[in-house]
Amino acid sequence: MTHFIDFSRKFHNLFIVTRQSLQISNHSFMNLKSLFPREAARLFALVILSGVWCVLLWFLRAWRTDSSQYFFFVYNLALAFIPLALSLVAVRIQNRKLFVPVMILWLLFFPNAPYLLTDLIHLRPKTDAPFWFDWIFMISYAGTGFLMGCYSLLLIHRRLIQWFGTLKAWVAVIGILCLSSFGIYLGRFPRWNSWDIATRPGDFFMDVFTRFTAPLEHPILFTYTPSLAFLLIIGYLAVAGGWLRDSVPVKCEAR
Repeated sequence: MTHFIDFSRKFHNLFIVTRQSLQISNHSFMNLKSLFPREAARLFALVILSGVWCVLLWFLRAWRTDSSQYFFFVYNLALAFIPLALSLVAVRIQNRKLFVPVMILWLLFFPNAPYLLTDLIHLRPKTDAPFWFDWIFMISYAGTGFLMGCYSLLLIHRRLIQWFGTLKAWVAVIGILCLSSFGIYLGRFPRWNSWDIATRPGDFFMDVFTRFTAPLEHPILFTYTPSLAFLLIIGYLAVAGGWLRDSVPVKCEAR
């Protein structure tokens, strides 16, 4: 009888612990749903599907031409995944002090996603592959990179709305897209990379300073960057505007 009572108590305690765990899990799941509404989940699924499609296109081209040409598209696509992964981490952080360094790291890598749009400059007739195939190939990578950037920014945007309100969040997003356009310029023309800020900070900042202090010597900076910023802002509004309008974030108190 004593053993039966002990077993009953242990079973009851196990039941209470399990029920509390389920309640915590359910609460976490509800928070996750508030950060990733159904509309945003569909966009995420589209991004992943597009990424798989792009990689398959490269393998098909490599098999057809017996060449690894254009592998840098796959490399750039992998770089575009970095800000997406960082945004998925950032939106789970409730403490602003922890959010800021992740946000800064995300901002450094974010231009890698829309940067794929500029890889369209490589589109030209080749003898080893049909032009129409390369057109589909590069359009797929450019579109996927842009979608990755939009989804990544969408997650950050929703968090900023939760903490700072709609107006301040939009100001921050427009600033992010403008800075990203400048980052894309630095990657496309002077050929700087995201990690050069850490590995070659002196050379990097000196080059940036020189370009701003001698605008007549770098006219592309002041034409290419604002033009690209305008296109990115319009594109983001077109892709993510509906998801932001139809899914109002739950108020979140940051610590």
